[in-house]
Amino acid sequence: MRILHGRISGDIKVSQNPSRVFLYAASALAAVQAEQAVREVLAEHGVAADVRCDRWNPISKSWTSHEGLMNAERRKSAATGRAAWQVRVGPSSHRELKALARRLEAEGFSVARRWRYLFAGANCEDDTHALADQIRHHISAGTRIRVQRVYDRPRPVHVRGQRGLGGGWYEADGEWRPA
Repeated sequence: MRILHGRISGDIKVSQNPSRVFLYAASALAAVQAEQAVREVLAEHGVAADVRCDRWNPISKSWTSHEGLMNAERRKSAATGRAAWQVRVGPSSHRELKALARRLEAEGFSVARRWRYLFAGANCEDDTHALADQIRHHISAGTRIRVQRVYDRPRPVHVRGQRGLGGGWYEADGEWRPA
């Protein structure tokens, strides 16, 4: 176990029972890296074991393989016609984002542009990380790239608060928040 702990990230949580070891990761990338580290340690010690990388699938509400989850996200995106994930690029210059938007649209990606931000959609988490890596080669240093799941946002509504004060939702920094 010490060898394994030395090879995995500090944010990976580990538990075990007499016959199994469980690793818990906060992201898909960390889970894949942890799985690779486990496979390497087992191979170095000549141990044969069943190694799986399962993730919670919020669509089917069950544990599934990483590839199973990516396929479920792709199917849901295809069925709804909406990207399940997006890459957010910015802030950057308007000219740079305009050129990047043209390039991505020519490659078949759905793109939404704001003055200093660009949003490019993808059908699953893996596709989004690949798109983010591709975008990094076409933008200036220091421009932020954020990979995020697309959630249905609540519609802005007016809600009467206590004592007749207004309420509702507002958008700040790309996220909806209660007023």
